[in-house]
Amino acid sequence: MLRDSLSALLNDTPGMEVVGTAADGHEALRRAAELNPDVLLLDLGLPGINGIEVTRRLQETSPGVRVVIITVHTESVLLKMSLEAGASGYVIKVAPAGDLINAIYTVMAGDVYVHPMMEPALAKSPPPDDAAASLTRREVEVLQLIARGHTNQQVAEALGISERTVRSHQTNLADKLGLYSRVELALYAKRRGLV
Repeated sequence: MLRDSLSALLNDTPGMEVVGTAADGHEALRRAAELNPDVLLLDLGLPGINGIEVTRRLQETSPGVRVVIITVHTESVLLKMSLEAGASGYVIKVAPAGDLINAIYTVMAGDVYVHPMMEPALAKSPPPDDAAASLTRREVEVLQLIARGHTNQQVAEALGISERTVRSHQTNLADKLGLYSRVELALYAKRRGLV
């Protein structure tokens, strides 16, 4: 019922078309490989393979697919695990339909969407104000591209550097800012007005 109602909602939304649905994690991986969707909505509680593991595997098999997790779970650990696995969005099922639509548009624009109810779960002590001043020009460029949702390969291509160099810049960013996931880096860049 949820798949049918979501399909109807999305098919009635300008610029969106549902190209397929899946009943479990194995089928979701198979259909994603066949259909190559722009966005994949995933429930954390999928039978077979859960949504976090599907997200993780998609990063290897279909890295261009942006994942939006839709779930009843509000535990911060599940949010962090989802984002670390590669999800670009996290929406709570009790949210209004408009929030889901907003999440999809947001991740399609290359940004990260975390439902406002879950944002406090990501809160931690912000890096000191002088931490941004210690970033090199190249680190800022890498940070901006990460915040726009670019993969390491896309960052490397955009800047004309190797993926290994991109990873090195990410390590420097993590050391200087104390932020270790791509989502934390993206949220930091947005708060600082870098994107």
